[in-house]
Amino acid sequence: MMKKTDSITEYEQRGYLDSDFKYFHISDKVTSDIDFHYHDFYKIILILKGNVRYLIEGREYELLPFDFVLVNRFDIHKPVVESKDDYDRIILYLKPEFLEKLGLLDAFVKAKELESYVVRFNSGTSAHIYDMLLKAQEDIRIKDTEYAGELTAKIDIIQTLIEFNKACISEDFGFRPEARFNRKVIEIIEYINENLQKDLHLNLLLLQIALELLHHQLTFQPSCLVRRAHFPGIVLNTADIQRLIRSDHIDLLLLLKLLDQL
Repeated sequence: MMKKTDSITEYEQRGYLDSDFKYFHISDKVTSDIDFHYHDFYKIILILKGNVRYLIEGREYELLPFDFVLVNRFDIHKPVVESKDDYDRIILYLKPEFLEKLGLLDAFVKAKELESYVVRFNSGTSAHIYDMLLKAQEDIRIKDTEYAGELTAKIDIIQTLIEFNKACISEDFGFRPEARFNRKVIEIIEYINENLQKDLHLNLLLLQIALELLHHQLTFQPSCLVRRAHFPGIVLNTADIQRLIRSDHIDLLLLLKLLDQL
C-alpha cells in the first residue's frame, strides 16, 4: 500500500487539463487494476454506483453512492473497484488557476487540513449538488448549439462549485469517519444539534435494539417496533445528549434516533 511519505516521483502523472475544467460522467465496468497516480489539477468525484474504495494519501475509504471524493493537486491516489458491476461516477477536473482566481479552493483546503478526503453530506445537500451537476452536464452537451452555450456551461460549473464549497465549509461531521457508517447519521446529528434544549424521548425497546445492532451489527427490521408501545419511555435531557455527543457512544444515540424515525 502507498505510504504518505512516499515520493511523488515514484508515481505516474495521469490526465491533462488545458482548459478551466473538464466534466465527465462515466459508467463502465473496471476490469483492470488502476495504479497509484497523481494529477497537477484538482479533482472532485461524485460516486453514483459501484462497489468501490478510494485510497488517497495513505488513507482508505469505503464509498457509498453520493459520496464526494476530493483529490488535491499532486495527491497520490487510486480507486479500487471491488466487482465487475457498473461503476458510475461524475468527475470534475479543475484547473488550479481557475479555482484560485474565483476563490473556490476552500473545500480542498479543508480536506487537506482535516486529512479527510471524502465528505458525506445529508441527503438534501447531496441531491441539490447532484441536480446542479446534471444541469451542467446537459448544458455542456448542447453548448455548441445554444446561444452563449459555453458561457452558460461555465456558469453552471461555477455555481455548483460555490454550493459545494459552501456545503463543505459548513460541514464538520460529514468529513469524520463516523459519517461513513450511514448517511442518515448526518441528518440525525443536525437534528440533535437543533434540539439540544429539548428532551428527546427514546423508547426502551429501541435502546435494546440499538445495543444489539452495535454489538452484533444485525440488520434492523421494522417489525421489531411492533411491541414498542408495551415498553415505558426514557428521557435524555440536554446534559445527557451533550455528554453522548462528546463521548465514544455517539453512535448509540444516532441509532436510537434513527430507529425512532422509522
